[in-house]
Amino acid sequence: MRRNLEQRSSRQNRLLIVDDSDDDTWALASLLQWCGHEVHVAHTGRRAIELAERLHPAVIFLDLAMPEMDGFETALRIRRRRWGRGIVLCALTAFDTPEFRERSEEVGINRYLAKPAEWSELLAVAAGTTVAAALPAGGPGAV
Repeated sequence: MRRNLEQRSSRQNRLLIVDDSDDDTWALASLLQWCGHEVHVAHTGRRAIELAERLHPAVIFLDLAMPEMDGFETALRIRRRRWGRGIVLCALTAFDTPEFRERSEEVGINRYLAKPAEWSELLAVAAGTTVAAALPAGGPGAV
């Protein structure tokens, strides 16, 4: 029983960031790790699918405009798999247009955040809440 609770707790804390930008990925991963999350990173849609299948993260932050396989196709492929149906998919994109929002809904993306997103919004998604979570005392990088 304890092992099941530990596994469930661990999965709820496991996140995947998918973005072809090293700078964006590094900044978000650093914040989320600082807040205690287990963070994994993929720079392509194909790698994201491989990691998601193996790790079963609770949340995937997904850039929509990536080369080769964009975030829409990545989301669609994840949603088609049994293991992918319960994952929270959060679009994190610089393209905040009605067309991108509509298409995101069509492929099963749960949340949509435009870059630059508020830290509180990112943390709320990571925590599985809809109310913005406050940063821990001192904020990221505090000494």
